Amino acid sequence: MRRLIKRAIYILGKDKYKYFLLQLAILVNSFLEAATIGLLGPFIALAASPKLINRQETIASIYEYLKERTFIQSEAKFVALIGLIVIIIHTSRTLLSLLIQQKTHDFAIRLQRDLQLRLLRAYLHAPYSIHLRKNSAQIIHTISGETSTFSQGVILASLNYSVSVTMFFFLGALVIATDPLACLVIVVMLLFVGVIFYLLRHKAPLWGKTLSRTNKEIIRTIQHAIGGIKETKVMGCEIYFENKFQEYAQRAMIIQRERHDFSRIPKAFIEILTIVSVVGLICIILFISEGNQFLIAKLGIIGLVAMRLSGSSNKLSTELTLLRSSNYVIDSLYNELRSSSETRELEKGTEKYAVRGGSFSPGVAKKKIAFLERIDLCNVSYRYPRSDKDAIQNVSLKIYKGESIAFIGRSGAGKTTLVDIILGLLKPSSGDIVVDGVTSIYEAPKAWRQMIGYIPQSIFLMDDTFVRNIAFGVPDRLIDIDKVNHVIDVAQLRDVVNQLPNGIETRIGERGTRLSGGQRQRVGIARAMYHDSEILVLDEATAALDQETEKSVVKAIKNLGLTKTLITIAHRLETIKDCDRVYVLDQGRIIRMGTYDQVVLRGEEKELEISE
Repeated sequence: MRRLIKRAIYILGKDKYKYFLLQLAILVNSFLEAATIGLLGPFIALAASPKLINRQETIASIYEYLKERTFIQSEAKFVALIGLIVIIIHTSRTLLSLLIQQKTHDFAIRLQRDLQLRLLRAYLHAPYSIHLRKNSAQIIHTISGETSTFSQGVILASLNYSVSVTMFFFLGALVIATDPLACLVIVVMLLFVGVIFYLLRHKAPLWGKTLSRTNKEIIRTIQHAIGGIKETKVMGCEIYFENKFQEYAQRAMIIQRERHDFSRIPKAFIEILTIVSVVGLICIILFISEGNQFLIAKLGIIGLVAMRLSGSSNKLSTELTLLRSSNYVIDSLYNELRSSSETRELEKGTEKYAVRGGSFSPGVAKKKIAFLERIDLCNVSYRYPRSDKDAIQNVSLKIYKGESIAFIGRSGAGKTTLVDIILGLLKPSSGDIVVDGVTSIYEAPKAWRQMIGYIPQSIFLMDDTFVRNIAFGVPDRLIDIDKVNHVIDVAQLRDVVNQLPNGIETRIGERGTRLSGGQRQRVGIARAMYHDSEILVLDEATAALDQETEKSVVKAIKNLGLTKTLITIAHRLETIKDCDRVYVLDQGRIIRMGTYDQVVLRGEEKELEISE
């Protein structure tokens, strides 16, 4: 339990002070409610018989003190004063209770929002290798689902739990002062509730974990069904995904029903026990308290306390069930927030925004990299986690500024892994990448990535306008429309734009469904050119284009400036004829290098054309 508390405090971050302040407000509110009930009973008794003032030593002394020093000169005025105090305390408590409820609700909502942002930052800035091991359904569920579970099921439930516990404490003290026998009844009620939860103590955490796993599978099933909707419909797989969804949804429904029923069972027994205990207690008090002048006050206090404790008991059982079933999420969120070393830097507010090459670029690098001459890959090796073999083995090469190189080889040769290392997405197991013989790219990874434009084989397009997909990640106020139009012309997209109903302001659909495969690739190329990167990495970027368009686009990219450096993974060997050097990879090693004529045309062409 201590470990969970420490981790929950870590997840709260700077909000932990607001949380403790709410706990203090709850304590004060519970005390005021107990004081209201404690004064209400004597007030009723004194209102019915003011003469009782002189028969109770403490009340009589207070009355005499006020009579000598204030305008309170009669018993009726003294009773009225007590009534006024009850009204003031009760009104203050009610207003404070409303304020606490509002602040608690706002706190939970803001906490969920802040947690979602912290997690998104953690995932966005986590090492690329982490994303290779995680699926998007798990990430989406953590950000959207588990943050809600933590804010509502842990934090909000713990605050409501505190309300019930502090109420039990203060009202219990009041009952002890009023009648010890009534206190014994309350203890029996608490023991009854405690026995129920003890017998089923392992159920609630199991429900929470199982429901979380089930919800992840539901999201994953939806992603698979809708994400591949074309294949789903063509292959007639609709029923398969419907059945999978129904299976997981049914499982989730059963868990939610069991958890709900469990939280409601104690309520019924508590209500029955409360009525039986209170009525029986009153009968006993009436039997043994004949002639007690404050009997009405005592019965009034016990009745009010019993009603309030009954409601608190019901709430306590509900919140305790929710709290126990949600505890699993503390470890999950704690591990996710701690998984990225860059997360702590972001939480300190170091992340800002900058303009790169006339465009918007997130993240100001603390250290700059000046690429003036060459990039050196020095004995670079890389092994994926849980693998027993290097994907890249002791690769060394030089890339000079303004030249173009290509990587070719069979499927699984290591081309994409090597490019991911050059992009700075994967850190070598050994070796280094050094710019101009001075700076390792891993000393300033943000600055390095800001210099690179990446054009993959499958371009990611947002369900947004044409212009926003080109100026990817740029706020509207910073988009350079002239530059957008220029790269549209260079990427040969002008005819496409002219056919769109609203031009560059046309929404192109999720993943660019309104565009053809070749058009989507050209949007990706235009995007890379818009950001004016010094280094362009083409990962099979022109594979979806026809040969004529491919040649013209590659030529246009090359002619953008003499200082542009191109790194290409090629599918069709025709596209790399103009490269300065070609590297052939096999099993993570460079086995040949040279010009296109040296590597491809001298007896190697047939073998290389069956590359991926």
